Amino acid sequence: MARSKRSQRPRANPPSLPLGREIPTDTGTVRLDQETDGSVLVTLNGMPSSMIHPDAQVLSFEYMRWIFSAIRALHPQSSAEEGRLAIAHLGGGAAALPRALADAYPQSTNSVVEIDGALLDLVRTWFDLPRSPRISLRADDALVALDGWREDRFDLVIRDVFAGGTIPRAFQDLTAVSAVRRVLRPGGFYFVNSVMRPASSVISDELATLSRVFEHVSLIAEPSALKKRRTANCILIGSDDELPPEVERAIRSDAVSVRLMPNAEVQRMIRHGHVLRREAVSSAADEPAERSGPYRFG
Repeated sequence: MARSKRSQRPRANPPSLPLGREIPTDTGTVRLDQETDGSVLVTLNGMPSSMIHPDAQVLSFEYMRWIFSAIRALHPQSSAEEGRLAIAHLGGGAAALPRALADAYPQSTNSVVEIDGALLDLVRTWFDLPRSPRISLRADDALVALDGWREDRFDLVIRDVFAGGTIPRAFQDLTAVSAVRRVLRPGGFYFVNSVMRPASSVISDELATLSRVFEHVSLIAEPSALKKRRTANCILIGSDDELPPEVERAIRSDAVSVRLMPNAEVQRMIRHGHVLRREAVSSAADEPAERSGPYRFG
């Protein structure tokens, strides 16, 4: 898989970063800590949120690598047109994944919606994020943004939304999934960062919900995590078309023993899941959601 031409501008983080201090934002606090390789760990409200590496395409958090690898396999930039992707990010954090995708696809547009406007201002100041339209940062509720976007606007939609360490149920239900499908172009892909927990059916429920809207539903996960039902990130993908074999090969190359799960296993989980509906969800704030614990890597 060919790599894109990297930007020649400096990638080093500025020396004036306010390291080791809790800085207030609209929804809590953010803290920056420097790693030995030059990366900066971004912690939101006490939870690891992003890792910003001097090389934009180096992603330290596993689930981000899985999404990035899958997208690179789906869009290898074999032509100039292939690199002109319109990408929506529901949830932004410090924009590590949008930054990587903007670097890999310089002609792409990344529309990032993050509810914490103060955090976005800080992130834009601290890190070498490309300017709009390569990366546009919008302070808003991602559901509001989703409802306002026109049909067939995006090639890719990526959901990485957490509130207080939880995934709001309003982003998981059939109404939200249908809204995502509306803004996706034919042949587009919906990537969902979800979290599996012991004694929880959230992954099966989300797969079942996706299957009501998308022709094909896929799951990227660690087989051992599924078998032992331990807390772990999983990536769910909704699409019109079946994923090509290049995606599985790309995922298998990761340092973690992660796999694109066999369709038979995904269908089994769908049969055991329940479609999540809006009438059963009063609001993101009122309803309990799946806790991500230490796995909030966004």
